[in-house]
Amino acid sequence: MNAIHDRAFDCGLLTIMPDLRVKISPELKGGTADKALQDFLWRFENTSISLPGRFAPDENFLRYHSEKVFLGR
Repeated sequence: MNAIHDRAFDCGLLTIMPDLRVKISPELKGGTADKALQDFLWRFENTSISLPGRFAPDENFLRYHSEKVFLGR
């Protein structure tokens, strides 16, 4: 992931589910097919992230983010 993904996560436009799958907000899917959005975000929908060697994401935080921050409820 890069700074665009980090910012999208912070804004709730994408989340990582507790099972480590990426979910993209329907807010981004409703408009026209923007090439940049497709390249940087949509192609990751339902893909699994790899766990880092250090600092694995906390499952409780991921659950909180997907329930409270993510714009896909």
